[in-house]
Amino acid sequence: MKLFEKKKIIYSTLNKNELIDVLNENVELFKKDNSRYLFEGKIDSDGNFIIYPSFDYNARNQIRPLIKGVVSDNFEKGLKIETTFNLPGMMKRLLGFVILLNLIVCVILYFNNLFLKWYMLLSFIVIFCLGVYAVYNEKVKKSANILERILK
Repeated sequence: MKLFEKKKIIYSTLNKNELIDVLNENVELFKKDNSRYLFEGKIDSDGNFIIYPSFDYNARNQIRPLIKGVVSDNFEKGLKIETTFNLPGMMKRLLGFVILLNLIVCVILYFNNLFLKWYMLLSFIVIFCLGVYAVYNEKVKKSANILERILK
């Protein structure tokens, strides 16, 4: 689903070693209870990373974005970090399944004229999708702002 893919470029004045040190200070390998880290994931020796935000755990923590970062030295004052925010693969499949299942139920209700009207269910699908998208966008913005702040 390209709908959930967001790209952001972060310019940093840090060199690669400083960037890796800053990321290591804020990223842990696996989430632990009462952790002080902002992100969890992996950082390779080139500074590239695949992380998840861990600062915003609530009832909707499964909608947190997967953040992939690619570091390049092309920027004259430092580093250029190209980040891609996306839903994790399992969440994409689950969301697609829920939408497909609800559409099938809408079709069944339409042809059987049952108590629940099909257009009501269809409107709930739209509201659900808008809600998921709004929560996801908020988490992407929050994650991007924190990443920008720590990598400047």
